[in-house]
Amino acid sequence: MTGQGWGCERMSDVFISYARSTRPLADAAAEALRGLGYEVWLDALIPAHRAYDDVIEERLKLARAVLVLWSPDAAKSTWVRSEAGRGRAAGKLVQAVVAATPLPMPYDMIQCADLEGWDGDPQAAGWRTVVASLAELIGGAPVAESPAEGPAAPAPALPDKPSIAVLPFTDMADGATQDFFTEGMAEEITNALTRFPGLFVIASSSAQAYRAGARDVKVIGRELGVRYLLEGSVRKAAGRVRIAVKLVAARDGAQIWTERFDDTLEDVFALQDRVAASVAGALDSTLETAEISRAAARPAATLGAYELYLRALPLSRAWDRAAAEQALRLLEAAIADDAAFAPAYILAGFVRGQILSSGWADDPAECHRLGIDHCRRALRLAPNDPMVLSLAATALPALGENLGEAGLLAERALEINPGSAGNLMGSGWLQALDGDPELAISRLEAARRLDPRSPMRLFNLTGIGIAWFSLRRFEDAAALLSEVAQAMPDYPIAQLFLAACLAHLGRLAPARAALDRVEAMGGADRALSTLREPGRRALLQSGLALARGSAAA
Repeated sequence: MTGQGWGCERMSDVFISYARSTRPLADAAAEALRGLGYEVWLDALIPAHRAYDDVIEERLKLARAVLVLWSPDAAKSTWVRSEAGRGRAAGKLVQAVVAATPLPMPYDMIQCADLEGWDGDPQAAGWRTVVASLAELIGGAPVAESPAEGPAAPAPALPDKPSIAVLPFTDMADGATQDFFTEGMAEEITNALTRFPGLFVIASSSAQAYRAGARDVKVIGRELGVRYLLEGSVRKAAGRVRIAVKLVAARDGAQIWTERFDDTLEDVFALQDRVAASVAGALDSTLETAEISRAAARPAATLGAYELYLRALPLSRAWDRAAAEQALRLLEAAIADDAAFAPAYILAGFVRGQILSSGWADDPAECHRLGIDHCRRALRLAPNDPMVLSLAATALPALGENLGEAGLLAERALEINPGSAGNLMGSGWLQALDGDPELAISRLEAARRLDPRSPMRLFNLTGIGIAWFSLRRFEDAAALLSEVAQAMPDYPIAQLFLAACLAHLGRLAPARAALDRVEAMGGADRALSTLREPGRRALLQSGLALARGSAAA
């Protein structure tokens, strides 16, 4: 609403007035009202180029209702009292107390809802009073218990994997509806999510039942039997469209992730495809993180194969011997619990590749045998699961297997799910080692954009560093690889390429130190074996020769 094309002249449903000390609660109220389909304005939306008092006056006139959140600071604020006065004079004031305070005159003569201690519960009595008053002033339905009629049906059991429903998007347009677009958007995202075998996705036909009226995510989550809900809104103006989406936990309504997309309306279907692919790719890692947190909070004695696998995931990314060994114990327990659970097998194969390539294996031959067996079994159990394919493409080279086969697996994973950050990273990594370094950088950067706070960030940086090295951009490569080597000193391939980079730059002392680190782990030959492309291998070997202080490779 704040930029060109989203000007302040648009009417909003609710103007929220509050004191700065209660900003978090004002934001929560605004988010809850937007979830009910109302357009909300508060002073955080003032454009940087506009005068504060001009915008406030303009927005007060345009609002259909003024919601004042009274607190001790608000009662003292001349701004809040002035805004409340404008709302009262226009007959559109709704007020609520959020922190105990005597109301100033004449507002103590007007009914006031009690939101003291409100935690965002849409069924709280005080909040229902607020929503009912707004509905009376503006129109629309107050909070409903459920869209279902008649006796409540038994809640379905929660699936043993991440479960999600994409709710109908909210049309934020004034007057004319755009149901074709909002329905199509939810349908496209649902279809994109169904490409992930690791997700349980509710069909659009069931989610569409929650189109009308206000929505309580806890009720919907219980009725559909899912842990997560994706909500969204669509707003059009001046030939452009803004799509906002958010992922919430159905259990308590907590917001997990949010994103906004702005674009033109030149090709509606292409726009729907782009948004769906972006959302699906981002949710891949977001839901994984949420599920890991959920499993970590459960007592160990109650964990099944899936929760054991989730507990092993963060350990597998630490590149630390003790963490890797603990991850393997958890994964072996998961396999014992469910001998057909492919994710546990493939992660075990990946961890064994990590142990082998780092020189941590007490019995390298047995570690190799078990790692290969776990990878092959996972591929037999789930030949079309992009996560299994992508992780196998990473694990097999670390176990000394054919890099060409790994490349085919990575491309197959990307073909099945091109919007997945994990698939982009897996494919980018293999391109960095044995393919097109510029394509590698493109895919790895796309993965970073989709998953900017990824727990795999350091592995992503390593792949980009290797690609920069291949393009002889040694300064760029060394900057990234130095960060990785400092955070993960036992990660041999990062240390190896860092040594070669620094040597090519003439920094021989730190180059030798990095190489000594790799050779102390016995990882130099294993890391070199993953590099098959002759030119890249020769460039690496010449750098290592310089680091060793010898002219011979």
